[in-house]
This record gives sequence, structure tokens and C-alpha cells, in this order.
Amino acid sequence: MAVSGTLRIGGEELSVHTTGDSDHSWGRRNRDDFAKNLFKMWSAQVGDDFSFSVVTMGDPGSEIPYGFIARTAPSTPSFQ
Repeated sequence: MAVSGTLRIGGEELSVHTTGDSDHSWGRRNRDDFAKNLFKMWSAQVGDDFSFSVVTMGDPGSEIPYGFIARTAPSTPSFQ
């Protein structure tokens, strides 16, 4: 699924054109655990050779951030 929109970071606006992402779980998720740990996740693919995922967990100000950036070939993300 193609997605287009605007991303605002610190007052700067970027035009974003990417594909959607869907998370998958085996079995039932305990949504109370996600809410208790303030779990947040953002992922996107930009073109055929650049993707990223960012996850944070924890209370505001003491979050634990982690994630990845994957590139299969040198490219420039489709941010304008």
C-alpha cells in the first residue's frame, strides 16, 4: 500500500512518499502490557533499497529507544 504525507520534526516539514508496514504477532497480544510500557513503533520503506524502524518503550524522559536502518544499495531517501 502506498502512503504519502507530511512529516514534521522540530518545526521542519518533510514530504514523505513510502509504502505501509504491518506488524505481525503469533497468538494474542496483551494490549495492557503495551500500554503499561508505553510501547511506540514507527516503520517505513523508501524505495526498494531503504527502510527503517524505530521503537521506544518506557516513561516519557526515560524511554529506551532502539531500531534499525537497512540499505541494500547507496540511495537517497525520498524526503523532500
